[in-house]
Amino acid sequence: MKKKLLLWTGCVAGVIIVLFFLFNKIAGPIFTSADVLTKQEAQAITEERYTGKVNKIHQKNNLFVMELEKSTGIYEIIINRETGEVASLKQIKQKDETMIPEEQPKPVEPTKSSEPPVQDEGNVSKSLTEEEAATLALEQVAGTVDDVELENVNGITYYFVDIETTDGREAIVEINAITGEVKSLTWDDDGSDDDDD
Repeated sequence: MKKKLLLWTGCVAGVIIVLFFLFNKIAGPIFTSADVLTKQEAQAITEERYTGKVNKIHQKNNLFVMELEKSTGIYEIIINRETGEVASLKQIKQKDETMIPEEQPKPVEPTKSSEPPVQDEGNVSKSLTEEEAATLALEQVAGTVDDVELENVNGITYYFVDIETTDGREAIVEINAITGEVKSLTWDDDGSDDDDD
């Protein structure tokens, strides 16, 4: 009887050890966070990309909100922690430290806003106009621009440009409204506006 009990205890211990190693192997990545930016990384990226000095930085949900000082003035930059993309960029003070009269700071709600970021006349990346987005999209797909829509996805503003090609197909080009980076290109294979797929 003691041999059976010992054998049974050894088997259970062996199974527990095997399950423990399998669990750590499989579930380990679940517990480690994805490559999410830290405050220090976001600050370093911003200072390098925009050649300035971050004076303030705080986290708001999935976003870092930073105050960046440059030779041309002070800017508010909002960066998505998960993607590292710039969600908003606007100048809040000119070089002489006075407020810009036509652009008074407004409360920022990047995840709810569908307005494009404020265009900046300084040395910082500008937000795109619909025409610039359409031009970038036409560099990806030859055809005629059918529609340009501005949407906010996870706190980042994108242009979605519909292009009708000469062969009757329709492409949708997704472009970051601040950086001009083409994020995706999708095709509507049936060439119609129906969602029957």
